Amino acid sequence: MLVGFVALDMVYLCVVISYCVQCSLLVYYMRGLKERVLERTLSLEETIKKIGQFETYLQELNNKMSNAVSLVLFNFITMAVLGLVSLMDRKENEYFSALTFVSVSFALILWMTMWMVPIIQACMVSGACNTIRKLGHDVRVRPFGFTDTAANNLDSFIMFTATLNMRAKLFRIPIRASYVMFLVITVCLLLLLAFQLGTIEVWL
Repeated sequence: MLVGFVALDMVYLCVVISYCVQCSLLVYYMRGLKERVLERTLSLEETIKKIGQFETYLQELNNKMSNAVSLVLFNFITMAVLGLVSLMDRKENEYFSALTFVSVSFALILWMTMWMVPIIQACMVSGACNTIRKLGHDVRVRPFGFTDTAANNLDSFIMFTATLNMRAKLFRIPIRASYVMFLVITVCLLLLLAFQLGTIEVWL
């Protein structure tokens, strides 16, 4: 049974690492693309093609890896909630030994960490996508580098980048850092309110 749990955790770890690696590659891809455009080592036509390739890679990430990672994250959230409830439930943890308490605490930290890392990576990908949306404006306002490019081409590039709607998704929901921070702050405030009202009691 222990071997089965270890093997299952290894599968979860492989899925999360694979997703994070793909997110990091996409972020570096877009950063490199932006630098090449601003340094004028890549034409606007080639840039549009590169952005189209990136959009294809992002769709594969959102349609394939995202579903697997979402299931793993749901499992992590479930285990974290159960672990937190067992620590705060006096009837449940009354018979906990010191070793059991420490092991559950470390497992809770591990599950929360494994849950946060993919979300942070997804926020980074969405941030890179937002950077590309602003790339057209950066190109248009530069005083040098694009002086020999026709104004119509620059305006077309601005329109193309401004209409991009690319976001990393988890649970089929677009992920943005502002949404995640709002959710975290809301949950923290609700927990504090529950502690103040005595709805949740901490075991000491």
